Amino acid sequence: MTVTLREYQDRKRKRLLAEIPPRELCYVCWRPAGFCYCGKIRRISFDLRFVILIHPIEEKRPIATGRMAHLCLEDSLLIEGDDFSQDEKVNALLADPGLYPVLLYPGNGSVDLSRLSLAERRGLFPPKDNKGKKTVVFVIDGTWNSARRTLNRSQNLQRLPSIRFTPETPSRIRVRHQPDHHCYTTVEAIHHVIDLLVPEGAERPHDNLLEVQDYMVSLQLKFSGEGKRRDEGPRRRSN
Repeated sequence: MTVTLREYQDRKRKRLLAEIPPRELCYVCWRPAGFCYCGKIRRISFDLRFVILIHPIEEKRPIATGRMAHLCLEDSLLIEGDDFSQDEKVNALLADPGLYPVLLYPGNGSVDLSRLSLAERRGLFPPKDNKGKKTVVFVIDGTWNSARRTLNRSQNLQRLPSIRFTPETPSRIRVRHQPDHHCYTTVEAIHHVIDLLVPEGAERPHDNLLEVQDYMVSLQLKFSGEGKRRDEGPRRRSN
């Protein structure tokens, strides 16, 4: 029987894959052994409660900063979906009289925290007419396109007051292409919101969010560099 080149290559690939033992996973961060960042996490609590709405595609990514942020933050929630209109957990939070929900999203009507003073920012969480309530910040975790689609589908989220910020520095994620320099990962966005509410000179336990992300990035870059060197093989020096 004649075997085409493509068939031969497909069979060879399947044989090779069958010979590769499955990688051990950390069942907390869902990263392979050797890439786990759990040991770097120092869980923090803050006045705000963060609810991270993670897109199903983002949940399956090896670099899922929404999951990372959830692991770093006490009292946070991670809820998967792409339409939260009928989500029981989300609607229960929205209906809780003791909570003041806001959405972190750069829409036209969003309040830019970066343009406010510290006193003005802190006065928004919650505002005077909702004093005594705990602020819950909903964060849509996904690509810009998927986040936009999620918001368009989730009518309950559209009714929330929204906040945003103006990034002062480029994203620190170096293993994923960002659409623009002002596009932050979920970890970076949450860190920046907290940062805008912390007085100058105060303790900064929230910096652990960036430390964990930086550690994960360093592991990924190290692995990519070693893999590239193996693929290239030894190079002969030319004079």
